Amino acid sequence: MIKNLLTKHKIFIFEWLKEPSCVISAMKRAGYKGPNNNLEKKGHEILSHPDAQSITGKILNDKEIKEQVKLTIQKVLDDLEVAKKYSLQPYHDAQGNQRRELGVFVRATELQGKHLKMFADKVTVEVDGHAALVELVKKRLGENDG
Repeated sequence: MIKNLLTKHKIFIFEWLKEPSCVISAMKRAGYKGPNNNLEKKGHEILSHPDAQSITGKILNDKEIKEQVKLTIQKVLDDLEVAKKYSLQPYHDAQGNQRRELGVFVRATELQGKHLKMFADKVTVEVDGHAALVELVKKRLGENDG
C-alpha cells in the first residue's frame, strides 16, 4: 500500500497525464523498470491512491493545464509529420545511389496510428454492474466456467 506519494510517483503521474492511455510508457519515462504487466499493475496502484486521484482530478479539470498537455501531445504528432515529410525526400548515399528513409516514414505512421488507437495489442473492456452482459460475452467466447 502506498502511504504517500514519492517524487517518483509524482513524475509518473505527470507522464501519465500527457497520455492517460499509456500507463506502461509513463512508468518507464518516470524511471520504473520491470516486466510490462508489473509496471501496469504498479501504475494503476499509484493512480488509485487518494492523493494521486486528488492531484489528477484537479489537473484534469484545470483548463490551462489541459491545454498545455494537449500542446505537448500535438507537438509530438507535428514532429512525427515533419519526420514523415523529410523521410520521403530523396538523398544520395556514398555510392551515389538515390535513397529515401522509408523506415522512418513507416515508424512515424505507426506511432501516429498507435496514438489514434488504430492498432490494438490488447483490448480492454470496462463493465460496471452488468453481470449478465459479462456472462453473455463469456458464453460467446466459449469461456463459460459452468
